[in-house]
Order: sequence, then structure tokens, then C-alpha cells
Amino acid sequence: IDIDQVLYIKAANVYAELYLHDGSKELHDKSLDKLQMILPPNEFVRIHKSYMVNIHLIKNILIHQGSKYEALIDEDTVIPIGRTYYKQLKERWG
Repeated sequence: IDIDQVLYIKAANVYAELYLHDGSKELHDKSLDKLQMILPPNEFVRIHKSYMVNIHLIKNILIHQGSKYEALIDEDTVIPIGRTYYKQLKERWG
């Protein structure tokens, strides 16, 4: 799979689910931790213990009460941002 087709990646036990631009989903045989080591860090960032996202596709960062954060990818896709990842993401994205 071409990495340019990947919107975000979600952990699925020892595997990872790749969510693609065309709306499809592919199961990958590597874990999120392994993919984080392989993928270009200037494009894919960890934003949650269970999610990585292409940073260039984040349209907005939503802030909710109770220190809850979300990354808006498109009108149908909102991904949670872990509190421990928020500051680093904000610095890189902003």
C-alpha cells in the first residue's frame, strides 16, 4: 500500500488497521509501534496510544471540556488525541 493513500492507522492488537483515502480499511501485519519506527516521522505522528495520523491531513484540533482533544481529518473523521501526545502534536502541527 502506498503511504500517500493512508489517512490514519489504528492499533488492532498485534496488527494495525490502515484507513485509506478511498474509505477502505486494510489490516497490516505489523503493530502500531513497529509502524511508528518505519514510517517517515515528518508525515506520520502518534497522537494516541492507539492511533497514528498523517500530520498533513489534520484540518483542525478540537478541544473539549475535561482536557479531551480530537484531530479533525475530514467531516466524517475525528480521531482522539491522547493528553500525553497533545502538546507535542500542537507544536508540530501548529
